[in-house]
Amino acid sequence: MDKNKIIKKIKEILVDEILVPFKEKDIDSSESLIKTYGIDSIQMMELLVCLEDEFKVSFEEENIEIEILNSIDSLTDFILKKSK
Repeated sequence: MDKNKIIKKIKEILVDEILVPFKEKDIDSSESLIKTYGIDSIQMMELLVCLEDEFKVSFEEENIEIEILNSIDSLTDFILKKSK
């Protein structure tokens, strides 16, 4: 799986499914999803469900650390690690 494709897909999900009020091109993958883009806990859960469906990975409660949920980059790294 290509890192840039994963990042692009996460941005698409944020815009099309989670409905963040930003355009894909304006989303910086290193910025905080919560602080910068205003993602709340419900939206984060929706995002994780979408990512599980899209990338066939599992975000199990015991394996999730807050740092993983911080940014698109950290989510991408987690997906890459889980998909190996």
